[in-house]
Amino acid sequence: MSLSTNKKHTDEDVILDGIDNYKMTLGSMCALAHVLDKYYGAESRIAPAMQTRPRNKDQMPGPVTPDMLSQGRGVDLVVEVKRSLPGSKPGRIAFLDQIAKYDGDLTGWDNIPPTHDIMLMTHMSKSSQWADFIDEAVEKQLASFTRKISVVEYVRDSERETYFILKKVWGETSNPVLDSYLHKSVVVRGEDIIKNMSVARFYDSKPDVAYTMGILWDQIFPALITKDEHLSTKGRKPINREIALTAIMDKVRSAPGSLFYPPRQAWITEALGMFVRLKMAERRSGDRFLVRYKSIRGDSTRLFVKKLAKAGTRSVHRPLGDIREYFQGPA
Repeated sequence: MSLSTNKKHTDEDVILDGIDNYKMTLGSMCALAHVLDKYYGAESRIAPAMQTRPRNKDQMPGPVTPDMLSQGRGVDLVVEVKRSLPGSKPGRIAFLDQIAKYDGDLTGWDNIPPTHDIMLMTHMSKSSQWADFIDEAVEKQLASFTRKISVVEYVRDSERETYFILKKVWGETSNPVLDSYLHKSVVVRGEDIIKNMSVARFYDSKPDVAYTMGILWDQIFPALITKDEHLSTKGRKPINREIALTAIMDKVRSAPGSLFYPPRQAWITEALGMFVRLKMAERRSGDRFLVRYKSIRGDSTRLFVKKLAKAGTRSVHRPLGDIREYFQGPA
């Protein structure tokens, strides 16, 4: 008997999976920050652009952008988050070059440490590939590291309660206690990181445009509409409000918390362009937009995914097969 899938994995499903993976990555970063704060008093933040100090005369100085920095008692950590392994050889070499730059002295710390660790966080489904890749690169002397480097996998378990699980699968950290616990797995309850997750809406990787549209529609536009305008329609009719791009950028860039990462303007303008294509907004002169705002019941991001698919605004890259198909029962 051949195994197949009962449910077709549609283009919308592929996009929604990608958005969910983005949220899971943010949650996992918050989970690591929570553990390091609770046990080591570490402050974690989305990393700024850091300048490198070359290890040898052949290296050129330049900026590097890890995803997160953590610093506390016995913890000085540069974190890079990568879900997928580059498929091409040039892509993998570029990644090795990037990680090798983290191995030098870096500026941008609140207190510059004498040394620091490097951690690569990746989803459980890719952790073995990343571990094997870096291990082989070190063994073949394609890369060398003077600092401790580790690969830590993450996954979210959502049954009765939501948990984020972190587990070290390769390498080591300089903190033997932390290293031991990560080796055995660290479990963080979702309710313990709600506050951080409400702030950590983006990181240094572009999300799907429907995700950004959901953030704008649910959180930014309502904050830019006056109370009287909200009361005048009582949610029954759209509110036509002309909003400047500068006002939108000011609002999306103003949030408390060290794990806040300001989205790039290109991400916001792409989302605004999609609202225009869906006739939920009009482009006006001087980078201004007339937004036809009305609150959405339910999951706005899911609605935008459906609307964009129906409007045929983009093509979706589908993977060459999905092992999940074999766990959904025979046809």
